[in-house]
Amino acid sequence: MIYLITQKRYEIVKKFLSVCLELQSTSYQTRGVFPTSFIEEGGKLIGDYGQRSIGRITSADASLWWPILCWFYVNKSGDHSFGKSQSVQRGIQLLLDLVLHPTLEGTPVLFVPDCAFMIDRPMDVWGAPLEVEVLLHGCLKSCINLMELSREDHVSRLLDQRLILN
Repeated sequence: MIYLITQKRYEIVKKFLSVCLELQSTSYQTRGVFPTSFIEEGGKLIGDYGQRSIGRITSADASLWWPILCWFYVNKSGDHSFGKSQSVQRGIQLLLDLVLHPTLEGTPVLFVPDCAFMIDRPMDVWGAPLEVEVLLHGCLKSCINLMELSREDHVSRLLDQRLILN
């Protein structure tokens, strides 16, 4: 996707970002998680939140990449209306509700169980690997940038409170 942005093929990237938003999980256990992958069955896209992966574990980094890619797209394409859109802002809030939830160990760090991230996918990683911590930092910074972009057009007390928390 980053390559497509550098080639100014913005419509493909925007479509990908929009599809990921549509597939963002709303079920209780995985609310806010973006799909690790998706497949087409009967003409409909179905998100995979770890059900098809090794060990049936939701990948931590798949969700963290989405805001980074979205901010990069908005910044390079100049499509600020997409970044300000209600669907993008809602997707960010769902992800932040997950990542900043008090039960996440050591918030704002992300505790990663064995084989739950795709970077190199070693089978013996446990705890808070540096790659995922850096990805989480980039995710949070991108979320802040997208929320501040939205705040330019309308005042929201809830958004102001969330920006202070981040």
